Amino acid sequence: MKKSSIGVIVVAASLTMALTSCNRASTSSSTTSTSSSSTASAGSDSTASAGSDSTASAGSDSTTPAGSGSSALKAITIGVVPKTLQNPVWQGVIKGAEDQAKTKGNITIKASAPNSEEDITGQINKIQDLITQGVDALVVAPDGDSLQPILQQAVDKGIPVVLIDTDIKGFTAKTAYVSSDQAGGAKAVTDVAVKALGPDVKGAEVGLLDFPGNTTVQARVDAAKQVYEAAGAKIVSQLPGKCDRATALNSTTDMLTAHPNIKAIFGGCGQGATGAALAVGNAKKTVFVTGFDGINGEFKDIQEGTMLATILQDFPKIGAQAVDIAVAALNKQAVNKTDQIPGIVITKDNVSKYQPAG
Repeated sequence: MKKSSIGVIVVAASLTMALTSCNRASTSSSTTSTSSSSTASAGSDSTASAGSDSTASAGSDSTTPAGSGSSALKAITIGVVPKTLQNPVWQGVIKGAEDQAKTKGNITIKASAPNSEEDITGQINKIQDLITQGVDALVVAPDGDSLQPILQQAVDKGIPVVLIDTDIKGFTAKTAYVSSDQAGGAKAVTDVAVKALGPDVKGAEVGLLDFPGNTTVQARVDAAKQVYEAAGAKIVSQLPGKCDRATALNSTTDMLTAHPNIKAIFGGCGQGATGAALAVGNAKKTVFVTGFDGINGEFKDIQEGTMLATILQDFPKIGAQAVDIAVAALNKQAVNKTDQIPGIVITKDNVSKYQPAG
């Protein structure tokens, strides 16, 4: 009787120990699974988390992580390389790209630019640095056709390249080209000057400020020249303005000295137009100055009556559209190869209704 009781006790103890061991194993397995799930979730959230904004300075790099969202399939880094950051219009492009990146989510913008629009080697080096850093896409405002080899290098590595402002015609591997309507805008603002000249446009002497080597500015100058000549005006001087206020000031001063009867000047771009307006003011002459870009200085000159009109380019929209196209290309979606953003003619009649480009 005692032996049977002892046996029952031993069996019961054994069963209890086995059940306890199973429960411990089950608890341990559950804990491990929970820990693994938590780690994966945290890593995903960290990649998509929002960062702070930063403003890029000339010749430097800027990284702006975007806020979280669902449009991007994975974390994306887009390199944005304008011609320079000395010209305020390019800050508008970067801001438009950054704002669109935040809207779409999970996108980081890395902005990088050379110190001047003529520093082609500097721009090539900036692009090379971004390729080395492993960006997923590039948005570039090329200083000239000489950038094609480095951009082709990016494409060969599977990096979509979206060109803005200036096209490279022979670069067929580009994903797309986004820009203002350069010729259309120049013709529209020149029409304002032709109307201002009235009957006196016939035989009127006109000056042009260009930018040798910059196909975008040259396209504007050529379009303005066509309108003036079609109206019967005479182009008596064409000098470099180079989208630089000091250069344009000097060139316009020389222009007015050599041709004191000039009645109109097309500035080629914002900085060129403000330099021309300053020179005209210094000479105390009445000359119809027109520009292209819509920067702060042009708005101020129009308000003060030293500039007749300009074209306001929507640079933030250009930057935003380029980001949209880059993301679409990365997601293997079809895109338009060419996208032109309309400009707005700004005169004293509507200057108070708009904000300058930069």
